[in-house]
Amino acid sequence: QRRVHGEFFSEMVNLYSLIINFIVAFQLLRLGYADPLRVSLGYTQDSENNTYTWGFNLVNEFRRDAFITKQGPDSKIIWSINYDESMIETATILLKIDEKGKVWAVFYTDRDIVDPKSLRKLHAEEDAFQDTIFSRYGSGGGQMVSVICRIDPTNGKIKKGTFMISRLQEGDITLPRKDPRWKSATNTFRIKDLKVANNTITVKAFSGYTPMDEKSFKNNYIFWKDAGQPDPDCNCWRMEIQLMPDLDSIIGINRLKPEDLKEDDLFEIRKLKRIQ
Repeated sequence: QRRVHGEFFSEMVNLYSLIINFIVAFQLLRLGYADPLRVSLGYTQDSENNTYTWGFNLVNEFRRDAFITKQGPDSKIIWSINYDESMIETATILLKIDEKGKVWAVFYTDRDIVDPKSLRKLHAEEDAFQDTIFSRYGSGGGQMVSVICRIDPTNGKIKKGTFMISRLQEGDITLPRKDPRWKSATNTFRIKDLKVANNTITVKAFSGYTPMDEKSFKNNYIFWKDAGQPDPDCNCWRMEIQLMPDLDSIIGINRLKPEDLKEDDLFEIRKLKRIQ
């Protein structure tokens, strides 16, 4: 019994030590006395035993920068990329390798700006976001959305990418803000799972407002007519969406039950925001 109590006490000391160290590191970072704190959210290996690690750099209390690192079988770094170094918030929250060896990543971001250091520009091929479902965040800002990207395994660059969003009202997000027809604002869309099989990308996600329809195409957002009412526990829609691998079209949408997509500890669904 003494041994059990001793092990428990030791674990608690280690836990408190970790918390204190994190608080101290965060305060030093906030005051500008430390390098960004790297937070890894996961890792996976490809068929050649290369390891991919992903997450975000905690730059300050208001900003996170998404990263992915690829290491060889000998643990040497092949490439390590920060995908955004602008003032917006980003994080890499998923990475999957399909049966053909293609690398797929999901980023979170809370806005999009015209900046060469932004997610769409810094380490993306010139046409990476052209002719995809949503080439940019859209109107507004502050709501966390998802960005699906195919990553070049040789150098880490974004080869193809699309934003995945929800909307307050249907409308063309390419309209300038001063246009009287501009009434829409982008809202939360958080992908929680991604799978690639049979030449189809399938994602499961929480949609903070009315989900997109299959007819949504190249920045033209259309409400999903069969969306129904949101789930009362999260005031959101649980969605399963199928996309073509070129990220240029949606080929299927299904409503999920609460037991099919549950809240996690990292990004809680109660943080979803709906602009009224």
